Amino acid sequence: MTGSAVVSSFARVFSDARVRARAKVQDRARIFGTTILAGAVRVGGNAEICADVTLTDTKNVTTIGDYLEPFYESVTLIHTGDGPDDHLLRVGLWQGTVDEFAARIEELPASWSANGTQRRTWRAEYKKIEKAARALTSRPR
Repeated sequence: MTGSAVVSSFARVFSDARVRARAKVQDRARIFGTTILAGAVRVGGNAEICADVTLTDTKNVTTIGDYLEPFYESVTLIHTGDGPDDHLLRVGLWQGTVDEFAARIEELPASWSANGTQRRTWRAEYKKIEKAARALTSRPR
């Protein structure tokens, strides 16, 4: 950490991640990998960022959902540029693009140990996450 950066509450910064200038990491957010937070960026909630990206503005990070079932995963959208394809979607330990997540939704239910009704419910929740992520990646920034 450098400058007046703050890491508070149960937040964690580890691996090669860096927090600089006035950046803040709070709540239960986890920042790792080669991520660099700088400027006035704030990351909180249950956001998880593990990317080779430098974030300098809070609008670059959006927590879409916390504790998504069946694995109680948090969902974080990270904008890595200005285009609709310049993003990473992190769901629990998995990360990729929204299109990759959509393909994953079709494969996941077979691996869930639950009855058909519960699998449909969980799949519907994942589809809502996909829809929200698509809306957020297509809006002007």
